[in-house]
Parts: sequence; structure tokens; C-alpha cells
Amino acid sequence: MAHALADLSAAQADEMRRQIPLKLSLPKHQAVAALLFRIHSYNAFVMKLLAAEIVAEYHLTPPSNFCEHLLGYESPSGNITNR
Repeated sequence: MAHALADLSAAQADEMRRQIPLKLSLPKHQAVAALLFRIHSYNAFVMKLLAAEIVAEYHLTPPSNFCEHLLGYESPSGNITNR
């Protein structure tokens, strides 16, 4: 059976399943695609967490959000004061 996913040969798909031993309850011809999807999803999640850490570390966001702006403002003493 030919693999439609990136034109992988049967030997390549078998080697991938051997090197990454995740047990999936799927037909053999769908297991490689599901495995690659899991790896891609995990990597995308890690990259989003890394981006959030970078944004937080370098203070790349506005100082307050819209709700804080509606509720009040920061006084010179650093306390939130209602208008």
C-alpha cells in the first residue's frame, strides 16, 4: 500500500514507527500521519509557550489591559484609583 503522506516509502514509515514507539489505536496506514500530527502539535505548543515567555520577559505588551483602563487608573503612589 502506498503512503500518501509526503510520499513515504513503506520502509521509511516502518523505520519511523520503530524509532518513535508510540502505540496508536489506528490502522497502520494512518499511524504515521497521526504520529506526525502529534509531534507537530506538541512542537507548536512548546513554541507558543516560548513566545509567551519572551513577550513576558521583555515586557512587549501594553502596560494595562482594556478592563483595567475602564475600572480606573494608576495613581502616582502606585495604587489603582477609581475615577
